Amino acid sequence: MFKLVLLFSILIVCFLSYKEKNSNDNNFGFYLVDSDSMSPTLKKGDIVITRPFDSYSSNDIVTFMYPFNMTQTITHRIIGYENEETTSFITKGDKNTTVDPWNLSDELIKGKVVFSIPFLGHLIKFIRTPVGLLLFVVLPLGLNIILEGDSLIKESRLFWIMFKRRNSFKVNKLKWKLKKRLAVQNQNRESSV
Repeated sequence: MFKLVLLFSILIVCFLSYKEKNSNDNNFGFYLVDSDSMSPTLKKGDIVITRPFDSYSSNDIVTFMYPFNMTQTITHRIIGYENEETTSFITKGDKNTTVDPWNLSDELIKGKVVFSIPFLGHLIKFIRTPVGLLLFVVLPLGLNIILEGDSLIKESRLFWIMFKRRNSFKVNKLKWKLKKRLAVQNQNRESSV
């Protein structure tokens, strides 16, 4: 059970390092929903998985770069077009009473929402805090080191003993050859004197 929790923690950390990646062509993107503007369809704390498409239509839920802050993403529904000739979309959150104050160009759209995972965003946001990192990453890894450390020490001792036994014959053989060589050299010196 403990190893399963540790594996789950590591997977979440990997997911966090993957964090809300910028989607490239035909790649899926993962984004956290930070507000309730899309309630009841999407709630704050959900994770949305998006995929880019060649075209988007009315009623599609899309994730796009916030036009006034390109480091931030928003997930809203397309409710129409500015005009038929351009691909300038009008978007609105399901819970909002007014449309968004911008016309959205095709280049800003990261992708259409193809799947959502409820509440996982809350857990990810918590793990991003120092307390969450401590509880879900540092503490499980520390406990694993403590619990598995004893067996690691025993295994390393066993390895060292086996290494010594395996190599002691070679070492003794080398010592014997060296002693024999020194004895021959000493005899040669004595006989030459």
